[in-house]
Amino acid sequence: MKTLKSDPPDTVSIPRISVIIPARNDAAALGQTLDYLDGLVRNDAVEVIVAASGDPGGTERAVAGRAKLLWPSGSTRSTLMNAGAETARGEILFFLHADSFPPASVFELIDQALSSNDVAGGAFEHLFVSEPPCSAKWTGTRTFGSWKISNSPSASSGLDDPS
Repeated sequence: MKTLKSDPPDTVSIPRISVIIPARNDAAALGQTLDYLDGLVRNDAVEVIVAASGDPGGTERAVAGRAKLLWPSGSTRSTLMNAGAETARGEILFFLHADSFPPASVFELIDQALSSNDVAGGAFEHLFVSEPPCSAKWTGTRTFGSWKISNSPSASSGLDDPS
């Protein structure tokens, strides 16, 4: 796996949340999602990682130094997600589709939900819209962490079991 020389430098602070975006030939949507994330209140507590496959030129232009950009050797969603998770420095992993907008208070909602010892993870529900710029937006109807996690990973997570 290689990273771009233009990746943001690692700093001394360790982020609390790592936003991991798997992107496969999604440069236009990825750019819009990163534009949206740029508008959210972020600080050193959040890092953004894009694990990409396909359209190197378009993807590099879309990222434009706003995220750590990875190019894993595989192109499946699980390969991209695992590469991002392996690189992530945050204690919380937040996987986001390249064409999705989380709620504006996403980071506060995650912190609030995970402040409970009874919660180990969660998800937001999708609200699909037909108009551009993105094919999916996130709703706040279910807050992050409203589900108790089971002993088995979600089938839709795309993460491979390393065992």
